Amino acid sequence: MQEGNSSEQADCVVVVQQEGKIQTLLGDYLRMFLSYRYGLEWIATKDVLDGAIQVKSLGDKVKASIVIQNREVDSEQTFSALNRGGAIPLFCLVPIRLLDVYINLCVELRNIYFWDWESAFSKTAESVLSIVERTLAKSGIEGLLEGIEDEPYEALRERIQYQVKHLDTLPTLPEMAIKITRIVNDPEANVADLEEILAADPAVVFKLLQIMKAPAFAGVHKHQWTLREIIVRLGIKQVGAIAQQIKLMNCFVLSDDNPFDLRRFWEHAVGTALVADRLCKTQAIALDPPPSFDQYWLSALLHDIGKLVLG
Repeated sequence: MQEGNSSEQADCVVVVQQEGKIQTLLGDYLRMFLSYRYGLEWIATKDVLDGAIQVKSLGDKVKASIVIQNREVDSEQTFSALNRGGAIPLFCLVPIRLLDVYINLCVELRNIYFWDWESAFSKTAESVLSIVERTLAKSGIEGLLEGIEDEPYEALRERIQYQVKHLDTLPTLPEMAIKITRIVNDPEANVADLEEILAADPAVVFKLLQIMKAPAFAGVHKHQWTLREIIVRLGIKQVGAIAQQIKLMNCFVLSDDNPFDLRRFWEHAVGTALVADRLCKTQAIALDPPPSFDQYWLSALLHDIGKLVLG
C-alpha cells in the first residue's frame, strides 16, 4: 500500500479488496485492465475505512474507487468518503446475496455502480469492464491510446511515458533472454560468449542436446555433443533463438487447473517466428532498413502475448 500526496504519485484507483480466491480473481482482472488501458496505479487498502482515508490523502490523484468484498457494511458516510461525495466513481463488486444490502445503503449517494460477482463478466449482460470504461470516459479519463491520431509525436511520447512509468503488472523478460539478445546483436561476439551464458542453465543445455538428436541431424554420426559444438553447428543466432524461446516459455506459466491451451499458444508463436524468419531471410518482403534477427524473432514470438495474459 502506498501513502502520501507526493507530486510523483501517479494517477490511481483506491481499492478495498478482501482476501479470497474470487476477490483476487476479480481484482487481478480489473487491475490489468486499468493498468494497461489507462495507466492507473492500483492502491490496495485493507478495509473500507482505510480506503476512505487514502482517497482523502491522495486527493485529485485518485480517479476512482473499487470495493471487492463479501462482508456487510453499515456506514453510508464511509462509502460517501470513498468517492468524495460523488466526485469520483465508486465500483462495488459483492456476492449476489449482499447486492441489495449495498444498493439500499447507498440509495442516497451518487456515482456508485454495483455488480454481483456471479455476473460481473457475463457475456449476456453488459460487463463490468464496459461500464467502467464508459464511466471513466464521462469523468474525462481517457485510455492510454485514445485520440493519438490528433496528437503531435512529442506530446504523444510524453503522454505514454508518463502513463506507463508506474505500471507494475508488466512481466519482466528473463535476464538470460536479454543477455542473449545483446550477444546476437554484437558483431564482435563469439561462440565462447554465448557458451558462457548458456552453460549456467541446465534446462537450455538439455533442450539443445535433444535438438541435436532430432531426425534432421540423423546423418551426423556423433554420440555426444558439447555445448560449444552445438553452437558452432547451429550458429549463434539459431542457438540464441532456441534459448530465448525456452526462457520465455518457462517465464509465462499457468496453473494446472487453467483451461488456457499453453502448448497451442507456443506452437502458434514459434510457427509465426519461423514464417517471419523465412520472409526476412529470403527478402520476400522488402523492408528498409531490414529488421535485426532478435527484433523480428522476439516480436513474432510475443505477438499474441495479450492472449496469454488474459488466459
